[in-house]
Amino acid sequence: MKKDWIESRYPDVKEKWPCHGNISYLIVDNGAEFWSDSLESALKPLVTDILYNQRGKPWRKAGVEKSFDTFYKKLFSRFPGKTFTNPTQLYDYNPKRDAVVTVSAFLSLLHKWLIDVYHQKADTRYQRIPYKKWLESQDKVTFCEGLEAEQLKIELGIVKERTLFRGAVKVHSLRYQSDELEAYGKRYPSRTSESHKVITKTDPNDIGSIYVFLKEELRYIKVPAVDLDGYAKGRSLYEHDRVRAAKRKKVQMGENEVSLAVASLEIDRAMERAIDKMARAGSSNKTLPKSVHASKIAKQRGVGSEGGGTIVVESGEHKRTNLLSVSETEIIDDDLSDIEGY
Repeated sequence: MKKDWIESRYPDVKEKWPCHGNISYLIVDNGAEFWSDSLESALKPLVTDILYNQRGKPWRKAGVEKSFDTFYKKLFSRFPGKTFTNPTQLYDYNPKRDAVVTVSAFLSLLHKWLIDVYHQKADTRYQRIPYKKWLESQDKVTFCEGLEAEQLKIELGIVKERTLFRGAVKVHSLRYQSDELEAYGKRYPSRTSESHKVITKTDPNDIGSIYVFLKEELRYIKVPAVDLDGYAKGRSLYEHDRVRAAKRKKVQMGENEVSLAVASLEIDRAMERAIDKMARAGSSNKTLPKSVHASKIAKQRGVGSEGGGTIVVESGEHKRTNLLSVSETEIIDDDLSDIEGY
């Protein structure tokens, strides 16, 4: 996809990042995440072929590993809070304690360095400059634009197979329903004793709606969530799973009825208290909270995605009406081990 969002999100970046286009061959490692239904389903209409790196032959991916090494040595290693490949090098050095860069600030620095420095500088053998190399080869690239770009967003969704019942499907513990889906179920009822199965695609950045594939008509339709209180609209799947985990914890503690919206409100308050604590600790040079808190807050707030999320907030007093009893530590430190994988 085009990276037009760079200019608005990171105004300090001066150069362009023009690289985009369709993939002919996707070369991947042999990790379990690459042998998945979601990946294969997404890539069928987009990629000519998927090539898997041979096992036991790491030298075939030396170029990729070298890129990571360059990023670390040229940028990452200069920051306090870095770690080492050999634990014996740490001695009394504590990366969590000495970290001084927030996730959002780090991402801004990373994009600045990648686009304005790395892409504009010749390689060590002075054979090419990444930015100019792209400009020379872009006439060989097929681009994904317009309706095709919109289709791409659908194809890259998370795949689930669900039962269609009375114009509705249940995914991620939410109900999705529409008149169009109900009409489809009536036009093409199951011809066997088994339930009518459909394929769904979910954008992990917004569970307010899903796409359902109508195999008899070879097309997707958008189906909204049954969302009376506006809980699902614009909410990420990760955040939804955290809310579900908090809701389960509260029920285990003996509370009777807890809605997703109420559990979500409690998580938001816990996040604000943790951010406020980080700000106070940073200004007084005290030991910062565990870095795992910062990473979980960043993921919860969407830092790193194409949203405008950040974990940096203005200092000030927050309203702290404690409607619920789950503690801040319980919410943020929840390892989420019982969350369904996706």
